[in-house]
Amino acid sequence: MAKLRYLATRAGLLAIALVFLFPQSVSIAIAKASPPGLDDCNVRFTVRAQDSRGSMPLGNGDIGLNVWTEKNGDVLFYIGKTDAWLDNRAMDLVKVGRVRVALSPSPFAGAGRFAQTLNLREGEILIEGVNGSLVLQTPPNLMHTGVGRDTVGPGSYD
Repeated sequence: MAKLRYLATRAGLLAIALVFLFPQSVSIAIAKASPPGLDDCNVRFTVRAQDSRGSMPLGNGDIGLNVWTEKNGDVLFYIGKTDAWLDNRAMDLVKVGRVRVALSPSPFAGAGRFAQTLNLREGEILIEGVNGSLVLQTPPNLMHTGVGRDTVGPGSYD
């Protein structure tokens, strides 16, 4: 991870603004000009992932996320950028960061209801738990990733 931080700094990559601490889910209007039957193609996970190999992709053509929820209720995602190439012979495309969202109390921990859905029409991932939900978006033409939270009762962010 330190090597990636060093390479990202050396390459002079643009900073990605991460938006956290929303009291309600972020909502961005996206054009509804999509093919009929698109909602039937949404992907839904009802089991938490072991690690990043069980991640769900989300992107806007420039910024990409690989999102997964661990058994302890933490939501993690890798951030990728279409122009984040290593300067080597293989020209490897690398992830520019990893983010862990830890909520306390976590609505996604334990044996209760859990669902992680990729909504293709809205371009978002909705994670639903027993007492709340979390929305991740990569809106088009914007240089940020938004994370919104909607819960019942008090809580804190880490």
